[in-house]
Amino acid sequence: MNLILDFPKVCPLSANKMHDPVKFRGGSIGKRKSELYKAYTTVINNYMRKYRFECSDFETSYSPYDHFLTCTIMFEVPRHKLFTKKNAISKTSIDVDNIQKPLLDLVFKHFQTIDDSFICNLDSHKVCSLTNEYRTVVILKKRNIEELTRPDLYLVD
Repeated sequence: MNLILDFPKVCPLSANKMHDPVKFRGGSIGKRKSELYKAYTTVINNYMRKYRFECSDFETSYSPYDHFLTCTIMFEVPRHKLFTKKNAISKTSIDVDNIQKPLLDLVFKHFQTIDDSFICNLDSHKVCSLTNEYRTVVILKKRNIEELTRPDLYLVD
């Protein structure tokens, strides 16, 4: 069973933007959730509420003794954000590895018994959006845990 979560028109958030630094009276420095992260959390949580039944079915069929998870994430980015005017990939486009964590943390808060630590394969793709809008798609797949001890099985899809 696969679980497909589609987040249209959601701009990904970098882990670097999750927190703002805070200076306390004694000179110590801490951090607090940024306004950007709070807004991102609200949007993702609203979408996840729509997927509650699919998540419940997926979770019911999952056993950490029998399965592990693979996760594929596709981040669609508007062309003008992904490429420079000379058609090279922009250095200012968001880093794929930095946008995985905030998203996965929020997605897995909507499960009771499944955690992102059960993901043993994570593929992320940053691609040019055909609609010129942001969109994120997460695909979670259950795989037989036996494949982890038998790489010859795991490498065959």
